Amino acid sequence: MISQLNNIVDKINDVVFLEKADENSIYNYKNFMMHNNIKSEVTLNEALTVKHAEQGKELVNMFVGRFQPFTLGHAKVLEAIHKQNGYPVIVFLIKAKSKKKGDEFRKPYSEDLQIKMFKQVQKQYKFLKEIIVLDRGAIDYMFNELRPKYEPVLWGTGSDRMTSYGYQVNNDSYRDQLNVRSDFGLFEIPRTDNNISATQVRNAMLDGDESLFKKTTPKAIHKMYDVLKSELEKSMEMVAASKVVSESVMTFQEYMNKLKS
Repeated sequence: MISQLNNIVDKINDVVFLEKADENSIYNYKNFMMHNNIKSEVTLNEALTVKHAEQGKELVNMFVGRFQPFTLGHAKVLEAIHKQNGYPVIVFLIKAKSKKKGDEFRKPYSEDLQIKMFKQVQKQYKFLKEIIVLDRGAIDYMFNELRPKYEPVLWGTGSDRMTSYGYQVNNDSYRDQLNVRSDFGLFEIPRTDNNISATQVRNAMLDGDESLFKKTTPKAIHKMYDVLKSELEKSMEMVAASKVVSESVMTFQEYMNKLKS
């Protein structure tokens, strides 16, 4: 779409500024500056921020996730990526700067606690190379963090993310700007009804079901059950407290109605 729009702009530019030369088409200084300003303002680009155009030294695969908490589902996905070519896996932990309603349940764990989880899981799954924390899953941000040390070969993802990640990975302009390997691409991990979700694990902890927690998480974090459960409950208590406060504040009309009663 941007390419087509630029072509239209060029055609308009030709009609407006490149008509057959006559005495009326000769620019004075004011028109010349206006012409240059218009050209600079209407050209659209999708430029990435590329800090290292040269490819990294060590070949790796990559995976993007929130890990709230780390589940056996995550472990299976990461293992599938690793087995595809034998390269270690770099994990990107996405931590948004701002919080939204509902994050108290969906994202209860702090960056420090998530990193502690990863380090425990890393002891169990030796192919996990490193965890990198970012506030967004933009491809140029991730490449800037990987290089010059690492060079990604596969970006593993579930079927539900293939479209959104595919736009970044298969964009020819992005690939050229980043100077990616010719074999760099997405590796799809199909999602099924049997997949273990972080939501399922969080619900198990809220229900006090430690047995289900252990069935759905890597053995490496089983000893973190009490800490993870406690942090989740604290997060949910904050929601309950704020709800009580909001419900206790009456509007003027509610106050008048109470007086009348």
